[in-house]
Amino acid sequence: MKKKDNNKKKVFLGIFIVVIMVSSILGYTFKEDKEDFGIVFNGVQFYQNQDKWVAYVGNGYFAFDYLPNEIEEIQYETFQINSNKVYLAYVPTEKNVNFDYGLSKVYSTLNSLGIKSVLACSEEENCPDIPLVDCSNEFQVVSFIESEDNKIYKEDNCIILECTSDEISKCADTFNYVLLGVIK
Repeated sequence: MKKKDNNKKKVFLGIFIVVIMVSSILGYTFKEDKEDFGIVFNGVQFYQNQDKWVAYVGNGYFAFDYLPNEIEEIQYETFQINSNKVYLAYVPTEKNVNFDYGLSKVYSTLNSLGIKSVLACSEEENCPDIPLVDCSNEFQVVSFIESEDNKIYKEDNCIILECTSDEISKCADTFNYVLLGVIK
């Protein structure tokens, strides 16, 4: 009788060890798949790559600092770029490293879409030797303005990103998401 009890214990212990090993392997496998899968928003899959979110939209990969659900506080109007050339305008006295970064994010996305971007000033004071543009011009302008509000709207031939210096990266991501059709 003792031999049967010992055999039952050994079988039970063996089965227990096998169950633990199999469940560990399955848990690790599913955990890996979940991390590799990323996050899906409006049918677009986002993967984290170091400190950026990367998504394949249309015919290319685009990098973002924020996911669409992290920029919901940015008010925006939908818009379209109807030209193969756009002026990126800024107020020279408001330009700082944050605005430079926001400008570069929008510039990069436009160029990836085959839209030529030309840097311009929206005010003459302290403007270097680059074009001076406003919303009444015949060409499309994306204008960066420092403000207490964080919003994107259309005015004549301008798409205006009116943002605080601290939130310009979120405004630029919002602009890029609208431009790419990720948010509507």
